[in-house]
Amino acid sequence: FDTIEVPGAPEPPLVNGAGMWDASLKSKGVELDVGTLTSTPPVCARAAAALAAWPQVHAKHGYSVGSCLMDEHLLWEDCAGAAYFNCICLEKCWRSALKLVCELAPGPPNAPGGLDACCGDWQKL
Repeated sequence: FDTIEVPGAPEPPLVNGAGMWDASLKSKGVELDVGTLTSTPPVCARAAAALAAWPQVHAKHGYSVGSCLMDEHLLWEDCAGAAYFNCICLEKCWRSALKLVCELAPGPPNAPGGLDACCGDWQKL
């Protein structure tokens, strides 16, 4: 798995999430629900993560535990000018960024050629 962890303050906005697989953690070995977008190729998800990460890392006011709680979906315009970061904001902005990636690489979900299939989970975003 690719992993990104969004820790709370005073940690940096994004860190390598590999530590979440540490054998000493309580949930080690518990199957996680990470496959909700099974028709989205990893390269598309990674492109969306790169887009969504920049505004989070450069959030003007840093970490806020209460940001991004009010709306289920965020517009990319709101994500691009983020004032605060937290794990909820990153997840919602990642979904918004994935929609942008889908617009850049449209096509039917099972199309040959990899990037043409970025929008396989469009209805779930």
